Amino acid sequence: MTNIAKGVAATIAQHGRRFLARGGAVEHLEGSFMPKRVVILEFASMAAAKAWYASPEYAPLLALRKQASKGDLFLTEGV
Repeated sequence: MTNIAKGVAATIAQHGRRFLARGGAVEHLEGSFMPKRVVILEFASMAAAKAWYASPEYAPLLALRKQASKGDLFLTEGV
């Protein structure tokens, strides 16, 4: 695990959340969205997810991630 990944994991833990999936095999079955890598995080609420994303702890890691990769980010309410 890279230092960035370790740092992200630490910020997620600080916000009391966890990874549900991170970088495992992706099998495309339908549609046109074909990610090479998928990360799914669980938060208590949409507000908690937004608070983590905007947190000062995550900000420097987010900047590094944006420099090093391209991707799509979605927030969705779940069950």
